[in-house]
Amino acid sequence: MSKRKYMIAEPGDRTTAPGSAAAKRVHLREDGQPPVWNKDNRGFWFVVCVGISLVFALVYAVVH
Repeated sequence: MSKRKYMIAEPGDRTTAPGSAAAKRVHLREDGQPPVWNKDNRGFWFVVCVGISLVFALVYAVVH
């Protein structure tokens, strides 16, 4: 049995499988950053969490 339980990906190591993240093309903006609506972007998840929190706060304020 191997002592290494999990495979650790080193920076720059990418798989070339058809469904992998490396095979997916991301359209970059003119400044070289991925768009906010890209699900692999941290900004996307930040916007989603803020939106969910805002909806929750509004519903909570209306109900109570």
